[in-house]
Amino acid sequence: MTRLNLSIFHAYDIRGRYPDELNEEAAGEIGRAVSEMARQFEPGPVLVARDGRISSPQIAAAVMRGLVAGGSRVVDMGVATTPLLYFIAARHEVSAGVMVTASHSPPEYNGLKFVRRGSVSFPEFGGLDELRQVLTRGLPEPRAGGAIEQADYSDEYVAFLVEHAPAGQFHVAIDSGNGAAGVILPKLLGRLPNVVAERLNFALDGSFPGRGPNPLKEGALQGLQQVVRSSGCQLGVAFDGDGDRALFVDESGVTIHPDFITALLGRAQLAKQKGAVVYDIRSSKIVPETIRLAGGEPVVSPIGYTFIKQALREQRGIFGGERSGHYYFPEMQYIDSGLFAFLQLLKALAREGKPLSQLILPLQKYVQSGELNFHVADPAATIEKIAEHYVDVKQSRLDGLTVEYPEWWFNLRPSNTEPLVRLNVEANDSVTLASRQAELTALINGRS
Repeated sequence: MTRLNLSIFHAYDIRGRYPDELNEEAAGEIGRAVSEMARQFEPGPVLVARDGRISSPQIAAAVMRGLVAGGSRVVDMGVATTPLLYFIAARHEVSAGVMVTASHSPPEYNGLKFVRRGSVSFPEFGGLDELRQVLTRGLPEPRAGGAIEQADYSDEYVAFLVEHAPAGQFHVAIDSGNGAAGVILPKLLGRLPNVVAERLNFALDGSFPGRGPNPLKEGALQGLQQVVRSSGCQLGVAFDGDGDRALFVDESGVTIHPDFITALLGRAQLAKQKGAVVYDIRSSKIVPETIRLAGGEPVVSPIGYTFIKQALREQRGIFGGERSGHYYFPEMQYIDSGLFAFLQLLKALAREGKPLSQLILPLQKYVQSGELNFHVADPAATIEKIAEHYVDVKQSRLDGLTVEYPEWWFNLRPSNTEPLVRLNVEANDSVTLASRQAELTALINGRS
């Protein structure tokens, strides 16, 4: 039976502080367990890639040792973005893929993401639960036949991105955040002579000295905003540590809420093909309203890439977007690629012939609280208490609790990893937002 700290298993991936929670010994056991699982999958090698974190080479090497001990053939992709690993898993005859990354988490963390052939994530079919069970039961003796080879698939990925690149001339600012996207971007920009780019934090550095791996963190986009304004760029884009998220600022350096990007890109996809657009339950009402106006079918989903991708496949959707800056396209096998989203937004700008700020303006119909976190002793009990307070109106339990009134609505859901509840409120005007947010805050904190 494993001595592994199973608390590092989360809803969508494995993640923990290095080296006390996730270390080489743990990574080796996990690699060995993945090898056992992969024997049930389609035949082929197991891909392994890593981001630029300081601990990623050690963790990746340990994962590969575990895979080889299990008899797996391993393809070491080196430093890559998560979308690149998923892209290759979708196009090549592989058994599985392991991405060593903690995505947007602080530098002292690391983690693992898993995918099967076809870019199907493990959690979609209970794979993380099965992985945990394999580790809990105990691993069998090592098997023969394991081996490691190296391969660089970045040229294949870049060629695909270039095929979907926009026409027209663009001047943009790009902040890689010292993350893995900075490895791909020079190759991509070298093949896009029509895109002039101001480059920020392209150097791969696992300590993330530029602005940290999380572009959603308050103040993270200040450098990007300043460059956009001073250089006269049409827009700016920032990527997270493993390159699957993209955050945008307009030509004035104003940060664009990801909801509005979902609405814009959804509308752009619907101009090519009608169908379902999937969005997460925190998203502004402007998203489904925009999708309906464009002739599409809005489909709401629980939060998280596993649920979004599953809904897209079930609905044969044409686009998906999350408030966290993840965007999903069928052309990418529903992989959430920040680079692909960036190119599609440039296409939308060229087609509309307007600055980004003007495209966003009609979408700024409602006011939002942003996500508010509350430490509570019992998240489930807190949610039930709030539900009892709002029994006079429509409620949904799709992901936590969603309550909708004509003038305002909110979603309250538990954290997957901490004793927290997360609150999002939206209203037709700022006065209503302030009063309802204060009301909910008092209820959650037990002051009412």
